[in-house]
Amino acid sequence: MKNMPLLLIIALVQTIWLGSCSKQESDKREVYIGLAHSQNHSFTKALKRFEKAIESNTNGKYDLKIYHSAQLGGEKAMQEMLTIGSLDICLSGVVNTYEPLFSVFELPYLFEDRSHVMRVNESAIMQKVADRIKDRGLHLIGFYENGFRHLTNSKRRIQNPADADGLLIRTPENPAQIATIKALGAIPTPMDFAEVYTALLQGVIDGQENPLQNIWYGRFYEAQPYLTMTKHIYNSVYVLASDTFWSTLSAFERKKFVATLRESTQWQLQFMADQDRELEQKMKEKGVEIERPDLLPFQLAVQPAYDDLYLKLGPEAEQMVRSIRNLAVQETTDTIFYLNSYHIGYPSSDAIEKAIRLELIDKRVHLETFYLDSKIRKGVLLRERVTKALEAIQKTNPDVIIVSDDNAVEKVVVPHLKGGDTPVVFCGVNWTAEPYGLPDTNITGMLEVLPIMPVIDTMLRYFPYARRVAILNESSVSANKDEARLVNFFRKANLKTRSYQAKDFEEWKMQYAAAKQWADLIYFPTNGAIAGWDEAEALQYIEQVGYKPIFTCDDFMMPFAVIGITKVAAEQGEWAAQQALKILRKEVLDPAGLQSNRRWEYWYNPRWSDSLKVTLSDSLIAKAKIFKPTMQVHEH
Repeated sequence: MKNMPLLLIIALVQTIWLGSCSKQESDKREVYIGLAHSQNHSFTKALKRFEKAIESNTNGKYDLKIYHSAQLGGEKAMQEMLTIGSLDICLSGVVNTYEPLFSVFELPYLFEDRSHVMRVNESAIMQKVADRIKDRGLHLIGFYENGFRHLTNSKRRIQNPADADGLLIRTPENPAQIATIKALGAIPTPMDFAEVYTALLQGVIDGQENPLQNIWYGRFYEAQPYLTMTKHIYNSVYVLASDTFWSTLSAFERKKFVATLRESTQWQLQFMADQDRELEQKMKEKGVEIERPDLLPFQLAVQPAYDDLYLKLGPEAEQMVRSIRNLAVQETTDTIFYLNSYHIGYPSSDAIEKAIRLELIDKRVHLETFYLDSKIRKGVLLRERVTKALEAIQKTNPDVIIVSDDNAVEKVVVPHLKGGDTPVVFCGVNWTAEPYGLPDTNITGMLEVLPIMPVIDTMLRYFPYARRVAILNESSVSANKDEARLVNFFRKANLKTRSYQAKDFEEWKMQYAAAKQWADLIYFPTNGAIAGWDEAEALQYIEQVGYKPIFTCDDFMMPFAVIGITKVAAEQGEWAAQQALKILRKEVLDPAGLQSNRRWEYWYNPRWSDSLKVTLSDSLIAKAKIFKPTMQVHEH
């Protein structure tokens, strides 16, 4: 960064500002991403995969621009750019400068393995800390693996902690890492990553500590002939988005970004596992002496780092460490296999999975997850996915299986697991499980029912003239199953009905126009299987052709509805996880058999109530949530 001409930095920042200012002049939105690492680093490779996938998943709506090698400054400088909205996304390992509790995740010898790390990164522990940086204009949207950190130096071999005594070792500006190096007897020297290579060449510092990929791609080995495989700290790099950028996305688009980023993370984790072996050999070929010391003396030596951080951050940090350690997989841990019918980013199943994970925190249970992806994959592709799911179940050999939604029950549970030895708990099956012959000797579950009559009664209170209701829906097996039941409900309310189904977004627009022409009210249950769905364009289209009162029973459809009474998808996940834990504890299950969800939430959307000039009752306003355009309503 110091070697970069100031005019070039200014020009790059101006380019971002100009791109941001001109985004309304083009349908394609440019998204600027900065990182401090090189073009060949795994972070950059993973971002390139993310770039291609997000452009494909959003039909080219977003054009990602990646600036690697600290072209926009070091990690701290890029974080600052996010807070003022002059950069959209950056990768950073120094988020602790805004929220000190992030330092806890960098404590030495805290994690058992990569699986332990992933569980922590996706846990409520991480989410609670991440929520604290939102008021600084930052959103934590994902992670990449930085890896296990090792010591290098230019002076001598390090075979035990005493050998590090007095060495000037560069660290990030992170209290946990500073305390760790200090506990080893070395002298920590905080420094931005972009400055390390030059400092090593000039002898300003004796050494540094980093994962193998940073050592290799930073070319630190050119000035560091000694490498000690201490594995003293595992750390992730945090993918941060600015509030300026994030708030422009719809809830659906945010889910796409997060889900697509997570896919690139899975690729990068496997890449890292393979790459570590290769890089160690490459450094040997460069003449680096590699030590593999007994780690126990190092583990004992760094314990003061914990005391130091607890003193700085208080009892909350100590409680976080206990919770993180409880998520480690032990040999005696039970395993639950979660089979999700859909994909990461599908709102209701995301809420179910999140609830399952929250229920299992501190329960010493390992959760293995598989996504059937049945909203997208059909025919042969879906059959191949079913085969992979069965292979994953066989490989995992779980103690209990949790399954969400109809497709996985129909395609996997009934033909392959029913009557077997492994207990199965399902949730999210619509209305009834009779077509599947459930429950069974090894299967129990929770049905998903919708508050159709309450929402109909509420709509008719405000639109008493209504006589015809259009069902505007995706074209799918589950939609057909639901509609037969919906028609009966509407008939009970003396309402005529017509069905308007769509396979893709263009067909949906035609169906909306037709439904608007015929109906007094529109019931819009879901859009999950509508190919090419674009929430922003859908709202724009409705404004263009005119709004007909829409109601729903799914919270993620509230951008379109004036009123909604919705299921709480998390209830399904909570119940399923609780039943799975009862099975693991050998407790007797509820003798009543299958359960049904019982929790509802009331919503209203001022955008549409105001445009329709509808005055809502005080009682409805008192109990209802207000939908706001930027909120992610499906996250309970």
